[in-house]
Amino acid sequence: MGALVQLAFGLCFGVVLASTGAADFDAMERMFRFEEAHLFALAAATTLVSGLGLFLLLRSRFGEGVRALPRSIHRGSVPGGIVFGIGWGLSGTCPGTALAQLGSGYVIAAVTVVGILLGNWGFERFLAGRYGLSGDSCN
Repeated sequence: MGALVQLAFGLCFGVVLASTGAADFDAMERMFRFEEAHLFALAAATTLVSGLGLFLLLRSRFGEGVRALPRSIHRGSVPGGIVFGIGWGLSGTCPGTALAQLGSGYVIAAVTVVGILLGNWGFERFLAGRYGLSGDSCN
């Protein structure tokens, strides 16, 4: 049952991404060229709403057992962010919107999804130990 709920939320998330233009390669290009700001505003709004939602959840009775652990920045954060940004700029999508693009019928997004999977596999295989990280845990 939990997997069906997650699938339903994921589908809703993908529909929202597609309907706001976040899964549109041309909209991403216009954002990166600073010709259009609506995706920047969308990212800012979702960050604020998510932060407020987490803040309220942790202080409500529904948040019992929910933990928000502080995450430290380690030496791989900056190079990882650079690689992520280059990939986003080249593909016109990030991991969430790549799946929304695929669901919207952009077959080329399959190349991006394969790249995301290969990048995660490569990091886990070759670099995770160097940074004291493991795919077994989010901590």
